[in-house]
Amino acid sequence: LALAYRAYPLKVFCSCPPDIAKARIAARMAQAVDPSEARPEFYDQQALANEAEPMDDYSFSIDSCLPISIMGAQVMNTLQNRLVPQS
Repeated sequence: LALAYRAYPLKVFCSCPPDIAKARIAARMAQAVDPSEARPEFYDQQALANEAEPMDDYSFSIDSCLPISIMGAQVMNTLQNRLVPQS
């Protein structure tokens, strides 16, 4: 289907320091509405098991410590610069 419409996936990998990730997980748990099974005590295990994704023209990484508006702009800029044919 993607090929039929000349659509390309853009894989965005969000990363932040472990202490920030653990704090975010703990904050979501405290709200008791997060359906995630993530737990701060499991973070290190999960991080070790997480294999790095190969980077290519359709993937990139952003710092998720940045404001959402900056992250959104980075994604949009990447779409514009990598995926839209330049005239």
